[in-house]
Amino acid sequence: MRPAARCVTPSVHPATARSRTAWCRRQAWLAGCDVRYGTRAGVDEVLAEHPDRVIVASGAGRYQPDIPGDGPPVLHAWDVLDGAGVSGRAVVADWGGDWTGLAVAEVLAARGVEVRLVTAAVAVGEAIHQYQRNLYIERLDLAGVEILHHLRPLRRDGDAVVFEHVFSLREVRLDGVDALVVSAGRSGDTALFEELQERGVSVVRVGDALGARSFEEAIREGTEAALGAVPAPAAVH
Repeated sequence: MRPAARCVTPSVHPATARSRTAWCRRQAWLAGCDVRYGTRAGVDEVLAEHPDRVIVASGAGRYQPDIPGDGPPVLHAWDVLDGAGVSGRAVVADWGGDWTGLAVAEVLAARGVEVRLVTAAVAVGEAIHQYQRNLYIERLDLAGVEILHHLRPLRRDGDAVVFEHVFSLREVRLDGVDALVVSAGRSGDTALFEELQERGVSVVRVGDALGARSFEEAIREGTEAALGAVPAPAAVH
């Protein structure tokens, strides 16, 4: 059962997400799982299955920070990856140094947008495997994407965005901005988990429902939670 009819994996490059999703679906089919699509799993729906154990992987929603001021429009990275129009000169503000900032910068550059990728992390792609990061940086360099490090957005001012250096607190003004695209992490969806707990159900949460984390971590946690629900085999004498 899925808590929502739509599964979104925003922190993963679209091509990677499709291949991983296909692999997960095949593994579930091979294991004989009863997979139900287009089904919202609320408390009543879960209890109707009379489960011995519930694993909640309800994912996360977007986190949209408030960037005050009168200036360039602010778009969320997920919307841009979903096709929202951006033209001219864009600044991508990447909070965590994960897949999303890299992917949205590459997508915009491919659309002919002039892109500056700004990250608050120590480095762009800090949260992903080094070989994937290296390939992204190669493609972004060839696409003409300018990369700036250690900056977080403070406010908008005319056609500019004012950033702050995360270590020195020095302000950095980037002029000539037509759109600010923000990737600022995710907020875990814990509502179903909390409601099931209140009803006394044996429930454990994994993935983004526990806290924003990577695709790989979510798979590992889900696997460990499922194995914990399987009785140990009887000893053979």
